[in-house]
Amino acid sequence: MNESDSLISQHLKTCIAEIGNYNHDKDWSEAETVNKAIVPIVKSIGYHPDDYSIEVQTVTGRQDIVVSYGAPDAAQSEKKFVIEAKKWNHQIGPKEIAQTLTYANNEGHRYAAVTNGKKWIIFDNHIKKSAPEKEILSFEIDSPDAIDWLLCLSKPQMEADRLHKICQEKRAKEVLKAQLENPKSSMIKSVLKALKHDAKDEFKDITPSQLSEWILALGKTEPNSGSEGSEKSKQESTPVGIVQTTQVTKSNTSTHFNSNSIVESSLVDLTDAKTAHSKPASIRIASTNHSAGKWIVVLQTLLGHVYKLGKIPSILEKDPKLSTLIKSKSNGYQSIHKPREIPGSSGNYVFEANLNSKSICRYLHLISKSADLDPDHIIVGWYPNYYD
Repeated sequence: MNESDSLISQHLKTCIAEIGNYNHDKDWSEAETVNKAIVPIVKSIGYHPDDYSIEVQTVTGRQDIVVSYGAPDAAQSEKKFVIEAKKWNHQIGPKEIAQTLTYANNEGHRYAAVTNGKKWIIFDNHIKKSAPEKEILSFEIDSPDAIDWLLCLSKPQMEADRLHKICQEKRAKEVLKAQLENPKSSMIKSVLKALKHDAKDEFKDITPSQLSEWILALGKTEPNSGSEGSEKSKQESTPVGIVQTTQVTKSNTSTHFNSNSIVESSLVDLTDAKTAHSKPASIRIASTNHSAGKWIVVLQTLLGHVYKLGKIPSILEKDPKLSTLIKSKSNGYQSIHKPREIPGSSGNYVFEANLNSKSICRYLHLISKSADLDPDHIIVGWYPNYYD
C-alpha cells in the first residue's frame, strides 16, 4: 500500500468509527444520512467539497451525490460517478438499483453506487447485462473488507482506473471459465487445432470434451517441477483419496506451493495469508475434520459449530461487527444480500454469503475469538494456488 492509500485508510478508519458512535436508535432521514455518513466517507477517500455536489430531486426529495474524479478525457467525457443516497434504515432492493442505474444512464456515468450509509453497492453501467449483473462490489461499512473496497472509490484509485481493472478481471475470468468449460468454444477448438498440428499422431483421437477436462484440471493435478522422481514416487505411494499435506508455520510461510500441496494454517495465520486463487479443503475444529471445498463452506461449518454451542446470541452481543454478517429470523433478513442458513438453526439464523476469501478469513478469526474458541487451534487445510 502506497503512502496515499495508507493515509486514506487511516481517515476511513476514523470516519467509520465516528459513524458507528452515533446513536442510531432513531432512523436518519435521507438528508441526515448524506450529511452524517455518506459525505464524511466521500471526504475521507480524498475528495474536496469542490469535487462533489449534492443534487436534490425537487419532486421526490431523493438525494444524489455526483463526484468528479478527474478532468474530461480526449472525448470530453466528464469523469464522474454518482452515489444515490437512501435513508439509514432503508432496505436496498431491485427498485433502488434500477433507480440508480437509470440515473447513471441518463447522465452518461459509467460507475454508480447506491447506499443507505451502511450498505454500499457499486455498479459498472458498461456491463451489457441485466441490472443485478452490473454489480461489481457490495459491502457494509463495518465489515472487515470495507476499507479495501472504499479505497477503490478514492480519488487516486479512480484516477488510476482501479474499478475498470476490477471489472476487466471479473469479466475475463467469466469469459475464460465459459470458454474452457464449453467443448464447442472457439478457445478449445484453437487449442485442439494446435495440438493436432504439432503432434498429429499423438492427438488424432482426442475429443474437444477431453481437452476441456484436461485444461480445467491443469491447476489441480500437475506435479511439482524439480525432484521429479521422488515427487512421483510419493504420489504413486499415496492411496487414492488421501491428500498429501504440508504443515506451514510462521517461519516458512514464504514458501511457494504448487496447486496440489495443501497448506494447514490456523485462523490466526489465515488473517494475513494471501488467499486469492486459493481453494480450501477442510477445517478442523475440536479435533474433528470437516470437508469444505469452498471458503463459504468453511465459514458455514464454523458458524454451525458455534450454533451447536449455543453461542450465536452471545457473539452478536459481544461484537457488533458480526451483526452485519449474521441475522436472526426475528430481525428480518432484508439487509442480507445473499443469505445462507446457519446449519442446525432451522432457518432461525442466516449469514451473508456474498463474501470474498479475504473477508471470510477475517470473519473466521473474529467469530472464533467472540465464541471463546482458540483461533490457534482451529486449522484450515487449503490449496494456495488453485486455478479453477
